[in-house]
Amino acid sequence: MAPSSSAASRTAAGPARELLGVLHDATHAVLARITPELEAEGLTHGTFWALYRLSDTGSGRATEIARRLSVTMPSVTACVDQLVEDGLVRRARSEADRRAVVLTVTPRGRRVVARVLGRFDATLDAAFAGVPPSEVRTVTRLLGEATRRLKGTAPVAREAP
Repeated sequence: MAPSSSAASRTAAGPARELLGVLHDATHAVLARITPELEAEGLTHGTFWALYRLSDTGSGRATEIARRLSVTMPSVTACVDQLVEDGLVRRARSEADRRAVVLTVTPRGRRVVARVLGRFDATLDAAFAGVPPSEVRTVTRLLGEATRRLKGTAPVAREAP
């Protein structure tokens, strides 16, 4: 089977362009697979990622979630409002700074995250079936390192042609 024109153009442009295309396609495939899992729990992508990031530490502030997700505060506020209404997150004033509001994942919220991640683990296990674990670890390590580098540096200026 001949490669699609988009795959051929990515390859012709070089490995970086090919990687960009593969990352885009993989991201969309992941989102397509996770959407039914989220909908089954009554979550949107936004509410899930806010809950997921908050569950990393168990509690935190909305500003921290906005920073980690690279979204605006109004977006996080809307997601958190929904999570609080659904009983997945609790808001409380900080003991250390009464002006600050601390968000805490409820036991129900932790169970929801665990269920979604469990189903998602099974999906990824199926996607990587037959791939040696060492190769999966290598891809994970390389993408993690690229992410750290991209977050730590400004875009490279391009010279005019």
